[in-house]
Amino acid sequence: AVFPETVYGQLFKAAWMLTSSAPLSGVGAGRFYDECRPLELAGTLTYCDIHAHNTYLQFFSETGVPGAALFIAFAAACAARWWRTRNA
Repeated sequence: AVFPETVYGQLFKAAWMLTSSAPLSGVGAGRFYDECRPLELAGTLTYCDIHAHNTYLQFFSETGVPGAALFIAFAAACAARWWRTRNA
């Protein structure tokens, strides 16, 4: 199967569409399914689930670019701290 036609491809497409619709604020924490389901019912998507099955896509779609950037910065800070204490 070609990726866009797979379940994960449809969830990626949903996350992209939701992020594009609200790039600064996202659709709201915990609202991925609530916002994805209407896209499925309208025939825009062939599959929707309660989450995106990808942490980064989930954060981008639910919290927008600023929220996802904060999540990535937090993860990077944790990794940097771990790296420093590991090599100390």
